[in-house]
Amino acid sequence: MISPATISAVFAAADIIDIIGSAIQLKRKGANHEGLCPFHNEKTPSFMVSASKGIYKCFGCGANGNAINFIIAYDKKTYPEAIECLADRYNITIEYEKNTQAAAETRDTKKEMHSILKYCATQYEAALYGPEGQTALQYLYGRGYTDERIKMWGMGFAPLRDFKYITNPIINMGKLSTAEEMGIVKTTNGISRDFLINRITIPIHDAQGTLTGFAGRIYRPEDDKYPKWINPPNSLIYQKGQQWYGLHTAQKAIQQQGFAYLVEGYPDTHAMQDNGLTNTIAPCGKEIAEEQIKYIARFTRHIVFIPNIDANQSGQKAVLKHINRFIAAGLRTSVIQLPHSNDADEYINLLLNQKLQAV
Repeated sequence: MISPATISAVFAAADIIDIIGSAIQLKRKGANHEGLCPFHNEKTPSFMVSASKGIYKCFGCGANGNAINFIIAYDKKTYPEAIECLADRYNITIEYEKNTQAAAETRDTKKEMHSILKYCATQYEAALYGPEGQTALQYLYGRGYTDERIKMWGMGFAPLRDFKYITNPIINMGKLSTAEEMGIVKTTNGISRDFLINRITIPIHDAQGTLTGFAGRIYRPEDDKYPKWINPPNSLIYQKGQQWYGLHTAQKAIQQQGFAYLVEGYPDTHAMQDNGLTNTIAPCGKEIAEEQIKYIARFTRHIVFIPNIDANQSGQKAVLKHINRFIAAGLRTSVIQLPHSNDADEYINLLLNQKLQAV
């Protein structure tokens, strides 16, 4: 539990204009600031922020509160998460009432896991444009990815490199046990090796944009005997029940438009978001956990399913089987029936022009 002293320090340091101004554009109006409300669609500003009172209020939809309330509502954080977020923003050391040794060790482990992932991201991105990544890079070009899109999504490559491209540096850093715990390195019979080998890598972020793991995809026809995708195992920082791919870049559009497009995979998310359908997300894997459904309900109550155009009939049924589970959780669901075409640009343009209707 966060100590009252820390909470008081956060409230004292929190600059509501700074916090809200980093999320939306604010303009001074007399003693206050105003802007377009981030919680509903509007063309004329009705969202007011008072620096002297430390509060905000929307006269259109009624949203109101202080800096902490804004973080909770806008970033979909819990109260403790909001306090921790602002403490980090204002360099306030967090004190816990029951700061047990176990709790301290958990926080240290999470910090080390994040540092390992940042290192991996740098190495994977470099490998994609190095000699070993050229075949994978050409594969991505063939799938319509440009260098700009590749870099925007942080895509990389995990080379063969004796199965130890990541493992050897991790061992030299003295972080092997942590890397094993988070699934970046696998150790069997005393032999350690990389978890992702000879695969294109895609970083996965949580709703706040924090890197939590990597998915890996095969790209060579001769590797078809292996799973097409490998997703991260659960760890202290990656919990499938709280992961929706693309949510960190989609949540603002989801809030503004009132619904989320749900597609099958990572490339579908890229194609949709890159073409202006920013409110698009995907599960991290074929299955959708009950916790995931509850988690997305924090962001929207309306899900629009889009079956993968490349999927066969059984593949589309696999996606649509989840609809009843969303309905049972109290969410509204719709389905977009795609045209009989394998041209992703065609159906995306139809969606943009609102020529495909949800049913």
